[in-house]
Amino acid sequence: MIAIRINVMLIPLIPTESLVMAHLDRLSSLISHFDIHACPHVALEESNFFLLGEVSSDGEAGLDDIGSSNQAVRLVLFLKKSEKGVSYISELGESKARILVHGGMDIGGNENPLFYALPDFIDVDLQKHQSINGVANLIAQEMGRERCGGRFALDRLSELLVVHLLRYTIEHEGAEAGLFAGLAHPKLSPVLVAMHDNPGKQWQVEDFSLLAGMSRSHFIAEFQTVVGQTPIAYLKQWRMVLARNSLLKGERVNSVARKFGYRSADAFCRAFMQIYGMAPSKVKGPFVC
Repeated sequence: MIAIRINVMLIPLIPTESLVMAHLDRLSSLISHFDIHACPHVALEESNFFLLGEVSSDGEAGLDDIGSSNQAVRLVLFLKKSEKGVSYISELGESKARILVHGGMDIGGNENPLFYALPDFIDVDLQKHQSINGVANLIAQEMGRERCGGRFALDRLSELLVVHLLRYTIEHEGAEAGLFAGLAHPKLSPVLVAMHDNPGKQWQVEDFSLLAGMSRSHFIAEFQTVVGQTPIAYLKQWRMVLARNSLLKGERVNSVARKFGYRSADAFCRAFMQIYGMAPSKVKGPFVC
């Protein structure tokens, strides 16, 4: 009689929620590449970020110092210059609205995919959205008075605010097309995450279609429809956005070219010129309030 010994390894069942959380956070992967800043030292007419309080009891418009009894009840942000933004500032100056603080909000340049993903004009009733409310009022406190560590605190709070505003946009605006739609797409999201995490790799369309589990032609058509650009156009723009950030931080052109997959500095310079209309050597930085 032959005895057979079988070793059985018991594998614990993992809840579906844990498996989902184990996947890469697609939004964090994107945001982590950008320097987000809020600057309080901006004239009213140049501001694009406002925190408003209740209308003053005396009916007078103007700026108020932030205090323990002064809470922001409304947040307005417009990243893109528009007639609506210009008219809003004009109306704000003539209204009885109580402006707690105003300033400039920068999310890493106008070619940033987040810049196009967010609406032109964001107007949030903070009393209905407590998560945004908490961050907004901390920002109001930091922008309302200068304190030790204020610059660092304000930038970190701005990053947190952008995360909440992105969530707010996804929940209220939906994701019918564009970056958010691509990140929500079960087949395209692995491609976008791969681009975001490895922009310098020598990608081919065939690599992307393999990641998506689709035929080459079907993948290109689906990406164009959902994201609004061809895969290669999106990759090129993404590389240029990150290259610009690297240049702003003082990295040399040759180093940046190699970092983002260009075989020569000349090829990189031509691609950069097509996007930004200037030579990489002309980029000045970093962002300063």
